[in-house]
Amino acid sequence: MLLSLASSTKPHAVQKTTPQKASQLSEKMPGVLTDSITLKHPPRFGSRLALNHGIKYPIDLELAFEQSGQAHYAFLLKCIEMAANNDKSHIVFSTDMHDRAKEAPFPAPLKGLNDSLTMSHQPVDTLVEGYAQVEGLRLLQAATGKRYLNRHTTITLDQNDSHKGGRTKDARARVRLFNENQRDLEWLVMNRSGHTNRQVVSKFLQSSETINALTSLAFGKKGLADAIVVGHDHVLTRPALDKYYEAHDLSGTENRLKREAFNKEFTSLEKVGQWAKQEGLLESFNQFSPNSIAEKPSPLQKSVLDKDQSDTQKSDSEKTDSAKPKPTEQQKKMTDLIKQLNELVGNTITSKDKKIESKTRFHFHNEKFDKKGEIDLPRSFSMSKEGKTTVTEIQHIPVSLKNNTFIRDSIIFPAAFDFDTLPKLASALDKIYDKKEKLVKQGKSVSNALIVESSAGGYVVVLDHLKSKIESASIPTDVIVQGWGSSGGSVLLNAATGNRFATPNSSILLHEAGSGFIKDSLHKINKGLQTSEYNTSAYQHLIADKTGRPFKEVCKDFKIDFEVNPVESILYGKKGLIDAILVGPNKVLTRDAVMDFIIEKKGSAEAAQHYVDEKFIQRREGQYSAHLDQHKSIDEDPLANPLQVIHELVQQGKAVPMSSIDRFKASLSDVAGQTDRSMHLYKIAAKPPTPEPAKK
Repeated sequence: MLLSLASSTKPHAVQKTTPQKASQLSEKMPGVLTDSITLKHPPRFGSRLALNHGIKYPIDLELAFEQSGQAHYAFLLKCIEMAANNDKSHIVFSTDMHDRAKEAPFPAPLKGLNDSLTMSHQPVDTLVEGYAQVEGLRLLQAATGKRYLNRHTTITLDQNDSHKGGRTKDARARVRLFNENQRDLEWLVMNRSGHTNRQVVSKFLQSSETINALTSLAFGKKGLADAIVVGHDHVLTRPALDKYYEAHDLSGTENRLKREAFNKEFTSLEKVGQWAKQEGLLESFNQFSPNSIAEKPSPLQKSVLDKDQSDTQKSDSEKTDSAKPKPTEQQKKMTDLIKQLNELVGNTITSKDKKIESKTRFHFHNEKFDKKGEIDLPRSFSMSKEGKTTVTEIQHIPVSLKNNTFIRDSIIFPAAFDFDTLPKLASALDKIYDKKEKLVKQGKSVSNALIVESSAGGYVVVLDHLKSKIESASIPTDVIVQGWGSSGGSVLLNAATGNRFATPNSSILLHEAGSGFIKDSLHKINKGLQTSEYNTSAYQHLIADKTGRPFKEVCKDFKIDFEVNPVESILYGKKGLIDAILVGPNKVLTRDAVMDFIIEKKGSAEAAQHYVDEKFIQRREGQYSAHLDQHKSIDEDPLANPLQVIHELVQQGKAVPMSSIDRFKASLSDVAGQTDRSMHLYKIAAKPPTPEPAKK
């Protein structure tokens, strides 16, 4: 008998269907189970993937910075929660990316989402629910677990346009950045799909064609996805599709055009699914990827862990009057189950005084740490359009996360430096510094404070305030760029008194400070320009001091929007704009590893240094082709293929644990396994934009 979910006021309501309706539905959806099923939780997006710990990301470009920060925040909490529950299942990251990415002036925050997947301790499955464009395709290929598409998913192939604003040299620099982003995407698609012809892949990505799920699964040797979800519990895989081609004379190079035409037909997926079902080639999730649908209990509710104080104040007579009936057998079984769940996550209840000891707790606090406002973490996260500053306290981090650089008192800052975010950021820094200073006085070792940023910049006076606070603190502060460290973002990065990191898909932008007086009187314009020159000079001295690049060269770099990828950042000057590229939750690529790779490609240390110097000169002079040049290979121009360089270094085993380098040991977690510590996570949000009034 077939059971299907139906909308109802009851969360787990099911609807029985007649045999005739079940047969019709089974023919249309060959993956649907025809046996009786019992759902512990209702699916949220049509398949058993919903039973997992999910993060849903409905993207909006105007909120790209804020939502990328929310996603990173959600991944951190999910990693901690699942480690505490000893849950080995995958995180499901689902999206419906109506991203209009070709219009995006700043692709870096969206690219930074890929790094959230890489930095997770748990494998991450990606599911495109309905529609995706450039950044959706990029995110799909960045999965560290499985890549899924729904039956009716479509992907529109297009390319990011370079930002049209700015001076001529700025525009040329944007064209170079666009070329670089496109090369990264080409390589990512080739690496995951198994396609070997770069020119074909480049032409494919620029075709502006909308492809369906079957065409995506058939692309290259391994496909743009690992499987298509064809029902509640079944998937169509690439091996099954290849067997269909063989059985119907569609395989081989000579049948390529015929095969492509078949894939484009609307009914083809249904035909393949019916055939695969008859041949027993449709795989259940338990067969294909059991960890994608592992059912684990959601975080325990507050009522399980905490007794109501009002109950303890009642008299015995009041308790007798309000006594409930004796529990039924079913209620007793549920009580036993709750005890088992408490033992599973490490919560114990003493038998004598019945006081509860909480060993693993997850809860939210408001900004004033009002414990009455605490709620347990939800089973799944959905990115919100409303920007809210959140403070989260997590007690007793699992020991398995002791080497994660993100699992410590930290601030997630996906916003601009303005007068709205300044008090929130400054207050969070003060609380982290105060907490760590108290621990130091007790003779305990502490990790560095941490700011994870993806910012387009902001006001100079706000940055000056933050720089002073960071420099005057006795606790060193690390800064990680995950997405974009632009303008003021690069200032904060180099104001770090601890270590400076960037993730593989990040970029850092240097340029002159703005005046802010363009529309005022001539006198104010002159004063503004003087202030701008002073601020720019201070900015240039900071960069020259922290990177070891000659001051005159830095001044020349500032003449245009000077944007560099992580590989270039680590080679900028004698000390780099960053100290290391963060390629995992606890692994880094150092400057020496990157430079050795360049030397290997160029033949000698002198040739490699000359190549790097020339690349920076080309960058600031705007000497770039106005057209996409996909023929620049990693051997010819490694700095133009940053993501591939990073991947090859990781594959060669050049990424080293942070614990193996003395200067990076203070950038690892100091809370794991220590019963007297807790972690506070501050997610700073900007004030949401005021909606425009509706036109009459």
